[in-house]
Amino acid sequence: TNYVDEIVSEMIEEIESVKFDGSNAWVISGEHTETGMPIISNDPHLGNSLPSIWYYSHIEYPDGTFISGATVPGLPFFAIFTTEKIAFTITAIAADSSDVYKEKIKKNKYEYEGKLYPLNVRKEIIKVKNSNSIVLKVKSTRHGPLLNPKSIEALNNVAKGAPIKMPKGDYSYKWGGIIPQDNQAFKTLSIINDVKSAKELLNIIKQSNGVNTNIVFC
Repeated sequence: TNYVDEIVSEMIEEIESVKFDGSNAWVISGEHTETGMPIISNDPHLGNSLPSIWYYSHIEYPDGTFISGATVPGLPFFAIFTTEKIAFTITAIAADSSDVYKEKIKKNKYEYEGKLYPLNVRKEIIKVKNSNSIVLKVKSTRHGPLLNPKSIEALNNVAKGAPIKMPKGDYSYKWGGIIPQDNQAFKTLSIINDVKSAKELLNIIKQSNGVNTNIVFC
């Protein structure tokens, strides 16, 4: 039993040591292949998790068309996919696309340019199968939602060894992906699954913001 435990422990350590950086993707034009058809390849490096981030799906439609590829549970589109017309893939970019603001909170108000403004408070209901729903109160300033203490603690843990750490206080988080009027990223991703040509796809992804990715397609 001890021997088996040692083997399992070594395997777990090996899995945990796998880094999630270094995703890669490439495409070769049909002008350089024997078949005359392009070749696309993608290897998104993400951390090991259970359940997995990716969920493979395949859909066939009555008209004979299909879509096949990687989905993320909860999102109504394919993130990496192949159809009878298009092959599309992505890798993440380590880009600076968000800001964290230190806020001055006084009861249910926050200070901005010397004036006090009421916090925006909304309820988020998370439905849990076979259990009671979880109700969260999300407080926001004009910059974005306030981070809870656990989020700040997690950010500090990630930043260990980095030159900057977040001192205790109230912080808000600003990112285009959570600002409805600015966010076109998820709208874009929800319609690219239906494109019929590379030109059409290129025109659509030019409208995207909020999600930083390298995009490779053919």
